[in-house]
Parts: sequence; structure tokens; C-alpha cells
Amino acid sequence: MDILDHFYNLNYRDIRFLPRRYNLGGFRKSLICGLPSSGKTYIALNHLNSLDRDKSLYIDLQDPKLEFNPITLSDIERFILENSIDTLIIDNYIEGFLNRDVEVDSIIVISPKSYPELDGYHIVRVSYLNFRELLSFHKRGIERQRFNLFIKRGRIVQLALNADIPREELFKTFIRRNFTPLEERILIVLSHFNGSNVTIHQIYTYAKRRFKISKDSIYKKISEFRDRELIFFIDDILNRNGKRLILFDFALAGYLSLSQKFIKQFDSMVALTLMDDRLSIRSFGSFGYIIDGDILVSPSPFESRDSAYRRAKDKIELYREYNIRYLHIVTVSTHYNFKISGIEFFALPFYEWALME
Repeated sequence: MDILDHFYNLNYRDIRFLPRRYNLGGFRKSLICGLPSSGKTYIALNHLNSLDRDKSLYIDLQDPKLEFNPITLSDIERFILENSIDTLIIDNYIEGFLNRDVEVDSIIVISPKSYPELDGYHIVRVSYLNFRELLSFHKRGIERQRFNLFIKRGRIVQLALNADIPREELFKTFIRRNFTPLEERILIVLSHFNGSNVTIHQIYTYAKRRFKISKDSIYKKISEFRDRELIFFIDDILNRNGKRLILFDFALAGYLSLSQKFIKQFDSMVALTLMDDRLSIRSFGSFGYIIDGDILVSPSPFESRDSAYRRAKDKIELYREYNIRYLHIVTVSTHYNFKISGIEFFALPFYEWALME
């Protein structure tokens, strides 16, 4: 069988797909890019299943069978013409492969990043799972159970889909597949600081005590991680020394570092949810995150109403100084609300708060 016939005859109907928030319709040329193991291929294959299978072709340029059965763009163009292909999907794209336009109605390229020849493609930047997506894969009415799964297994698609496999095994596979040994060490260091205010110099100082690394190397790698959205630094209104560091996955931080307590993971889970909604957020010391100018979101997993009320009374002048009008207290399971000096406070469990519009 010809290698292109092999790709053409593959059946993806039986794959269990997790509904995602990304839409591939409406564009002739699309580039699916983003974080490692974020589900880029699954998004494309799920889209493929919605099309006329006889007029679609999916090719994985890293398929090992291509080692002894190489293909060129001319081979693909010939196959498209002979089989009246409307949609072409190219996975694990290799730089320079598409050196000219391909005559199809729709072309989708999957790659960790863009290349010059892909300029003009509609970019679909894929991130990791959010809580809404996880819920969409399960029956309604079990939000609490899905929250327990979310906090334990995090945002990486494979961990959510394979809940019966120990998370340690899946995390280890994820790290070894997507990061070099040096990057793994740096991720361990960053996990130690997840949810904390820190400077890059402090990160470097902590790292050099544990393994040999130059300042230039760690600064360069941290800059790269920021560009890839593997880490985020959030400006702090109350503390100008350092920024709040958030790792891309709160559960992974707990796996990589013994110092990561639940409160830090919960805090970063809330921050990532806010950033998933593309909200502009700023850290407000240890109190939480400012959004929309006058809303303070406070991750307080186990805070009771009485404790929250006492703290609010103690900090009310600080809240008024920064024109805070609403304080959303995100908890594990409790509800309550009250009002002090015109500022409204209300608490919701994460699994309800994360679904708010």
C-alpha cells in the first residue's frame, strides 16, 4: 500500500475526544500551535470527524513509516488531485515543507510554533484544559467530583482522559517527552516558587545551590518559558519587589516540588482560570487578584464566614483605598455573603465560581 493511501484510510471515529473551546471553521488556512501535549492533534482529528471523510487527508510528518517511505509536497498534491481532497491536515509540521500554496479548500497545520511560510494562517493557539472543558466531557450535576479530579490531575489532557492511570506515571512521561534534563531541573525550581512573589535573581540563586547553571542560561530559559506560556509573572500592586510566579499547571507543581502545599496550588488554579478568560489581572499581595479594576478575587479554600468577616473588617480601609467594590472569595465547598462599608463580599466553591460568565 502506498503511504498516502495508508494515511487516507486511517479511521479516527473510535477515538474518545474531549470537547474543547477551539473552533476550526471559517478559515481556509489554519495553524494549530501551542503548548506541548495540550491536545492540538485531538482538536484537528475531532474536526476531521465532522467532515466528509472521503474528501479529507490527515498526514503525520513524524510517522515512523515515512522513514523508508518519504513523501514530497508534489506527492501530496498529486494525491489531492486524484482523490478530490477538500481538506488537508498536516501534523508535526517540518519547517519549509509547505514551500508553495496547496490547491485545497482548507488546510490545517499542526506545529508547536509558526514558521515564515505559514504567515497569513489563522492561528489557533491551544492551551491546557480549563474546568469548563473538563465538565463538558461529563454529565452535569457532578461538578464537585470533577473539581476533585481537576485539583488532583490538573490541566494536561492525557491526565484528565486517563484517570485510571496513576498521575505520577503520566506526569513523568509528560516531562520526559517534552523537556530536556536541564529544563526538567528548572521546572522543579519554578515549581518551588509557584504561587509566590519572586525575582528571577532569587530563582537563579535557589537553582545554583542545587545544580550547576550560569545566570545567562537560567535567564534565557525563563524568558523562553514565558514566551511559550509555560510560566507567567503577574505584577503585584502591593509589592513592587518581585512578581507572582504561576506555573502552567498547578497539579504538576505539586508533583515536582515537596514545598508546594495545597493553598499554593489552589491559588495558582484560580489565577490560571482568570487568565484562561483572557482577563487582565494583577496580584494584590497575599489577598488575591484584581480584575476589571474593582473586583478582588481571593483564593481562600477553607475560610469560614466568620474568619472572612473578621479579615474583611481588618482590611476594609485597604480595600477602599484601592477602590475595590466586590470581593469574590473562592473556596473548596462553602457559600456565604455579607456587606461592609458598601463593599460586597460573597463566597462560592471553585466549581461554581469557575462557571460564572
